[in-house]
Amino acid sequence: MVGVVGHRGCPSAAEVTQVGLDVGDLPQVAVDKGELSLRDLVGAVFDHSLKEAGLAPEVVVDGPRGDIGIIIGTTRPRRRGGMVAHWVREVAEQHARTRGNDTTYELVDHELPLLDETSPAIFGEYLGAHTRRWAETIGACDGFVFVTPEYNHSTTAPLKNAIDYLFAEWNDKAAGFVSYGIHGGTRAVEHLRLILGELSVADVRTQVALSMFTDFEISDPREPGTLAPSPHQEPTLTRMLDELGAWSRALEPLRVPDADDVSVAS
Repeated sequence: MVGVVGHRGCPSAAEVTQVGLDVGDLPQVAVDKGELSLRDLVGAVFDHSLKEAGLAPEVVVDGPRGDIGIIIGTTRPRRRGGMVAHWVREVAEQHARTRGNDTTYELVDHELPLLDETSPAIFGEYLGAHTRRWAETIGACDGFVFVTPEYNHSTTAPLKNAIDYLFAEWNDKAAGFVSYGIHGGTRAVEHLRLILGELSVADVRTQVALSMFTDFEISDPREPGTLAPSPHQEPTLTRMLDELGAWSRALEPLRVPDADDVSVAS
């Protein structure tokens, strides 16, 4: 059973984030003096006219759109992934409230046997009801946070299995990572980055790596223990969430069906 925590975001009051820009003999870009949107900045370079117009080099970033799924990558009984995912959700909700974003979250589980579809996922010919449910959940998301432990220098078999079930539903979306283990789960994430690249998922740079020695309180290694993140972990998580939101929005045009493709299909 692979767990997914998802949130549905609604546009709300814009937030302003300072962005450092070098100015000089650069191409001029026309902007609306009322505000700059994130899309105004994609592929654009600004020059001195920005200052002459009385505008500070700022980006006005809308609240998150669509869904961000927090995927729990382990099915082991007494797993630690559940408490980690709930911590991610709690921090994300608080971070969203402080930035004026109206977001709600829900926990969803899907039962997935070992891959049993007869056709490769790239064809999208899903026969199993469990596959169609999983495809619907992932297809509704605009980005993901993968919560994964490290098993034998890699991610888990259930998570890889869940990823392999689908193809198009992952495409042109962004992903961030929260890992945990004796070495912080970093090697699991390195494998996930390679896997998700094949699915056209853009992974963000910042990663939360929780150590079993410093971020958990464990008296018996056979028991889950208690999550107790070090002080630096929450700022790292919120920075990762900001990167994830920015990339999810930047990739949004790629997830909108092209009008010509729709007319041909119809």
